[in-house]
Amino acid sequence: MFVKELPWIDPAAAYKALYRGESVLLESQKNGVYSYIALNPYMKIKSKGSRIQVEGEGGSRVLFGDPLKVLEKIISERRVDRETGWPLFYSGAIGYFSYDLAHTIHGLGRSAVDDVDLADMYLIFPSDVVSFNHLSRKTTVFSQTRGGLSEIEGVLEGAGEVEMPKPGCTMSFTSNFTWGEYREAVEKCKKHVSEGDAYQIKLSQRFMCELSEDPLNIYLRLRSINPSPYAAFLCLEGHWLVSCSPEHLVKVEGGRVETRPIGGTYPRGVNKQVDERLAREFMADEKERAEHTMLIDLERNDLGRVCEYGSVEVDEFMCLERYSHLTHIVTNIRGRLRGGENVFTVFRSMFPGGTITGCPKIRSMQIIDEVEPNARGPYTGSIGFINFSGEMDLNIIIRTLIIKEDKGMIQVGGGVVADSNARREYDETFEKAYALFEALGGRRK
Repeated sequence: MFVKELPWIDPAAAYKALYRGESVLLESQKNGVYSYIALNPYMKIKSKGSRIQVEGEGGSRVLFGDPLKVLEKIISERRVDRETGWPLFYSGAIGYFSYDLAHTIHGLGRSAVDDVDLADMYLIFPSDVVSFNHLSRKTTVFSQTRGGLSEIEGVLEGAGEVEMPKPGCTMSFTSNFTWGEYREAVEKCKKHVSEGDAYQIKLSQRFMCELSEDPLNIYLRLRSINPSPYAAFLCLEGHWLVSCSPEHLVKVEGGRVETRPIGGTYPRGVNKQVDERLAREFMADEKERAEHTMLIDLERNDLGRVCEYGSVEVDEFMCLERYSHLTHIVTNIRGRLRGGENVFTVFRSMFPGGTITGCPKIRSMQIIDEVEPNARGPYTGSIGFINFSGEMDLNIIIRTLIIKEDKGMIQVGGGVVADSNARREYDETFEKAYALFEALGGRRK
């Protein structure tokens, strides 16, 4: 491994200069410490159901079985200790885990139409990684070769400033639900809740549009409109993910496990006074507090399955996080990893996040599969990485544009409980999509 520290450069400017081929940018613009660029993969792994394809290092091979077990074997065979002072990601697997991967790892059936047909898991193993420490203002290159390090250094020396590109044209979006169909789906969810199948079900709808613009330009606008702690841009074979996610699924670092679920969302006020009034009203709403507490209990239970007994604790409870169009209520939960557990047992316990399924998780997922017309694909899965030291950091794929060929897809949802109002739930999905619509110059049909 060749390592060199360089002068500070904005991560997006660096990525724009280096942007070519399959690559990943993970950017922490809000309250984060590190951002990363991953380039020049020497290997990648893709899965769909139980079919797993591994490419690189001597060719391509197809395996059948549990995708996580195959990934675990690859990671464990390359296990190394992370050097003191190195960032969490310096080498390893980086990419996304689709929501639909959960059907395979939890043994659930699938009935929703998979019309987009993307991988359940898509990870690259980069030869080159650039890390950006936002606190120390240090840029560090990690490369498998001396030539790779020199090439990146030369490109970054000539990198310019990043400007926000203007939208190429106005986009029109169509939903996979009519209003009547969405209202009917809400009523079906409420019926399941009233019959005791679930306490809450996270129902979503998907908006689609035609796209011809460079996806990176869309990301550059989005990061300016709505800076986020778990933003990402993934350029992969035949598709892109453009994300301004505010939500953290899980981090495993040095034997510590942490999750930061969102449980409650409302629109920003037109000014500071209205913003503060809305915050007071929302925080005093007993129904919202009860729903948030229910989701926190679910996440504590998920952590409790892999953490030392008595170590799981809430260290931040119902904090406000404000973004360009929305305010979220978040809680931070942490624990100590139990002996015998690892990132893969943590992943199985935590994935997908309970805040985007409902409670209880597995039954809610079964209901989602019944009432949503299309498979979710990457939406509400996770973007992030697992390093070769057995550590992991994953977001939740919300507030994300998924692009395949010339089609763009934005999916948004909300929690349905016994007394939910279908119109309010429907309107909330648009509120959550506003930043993405704005980045695309969009309007709905």
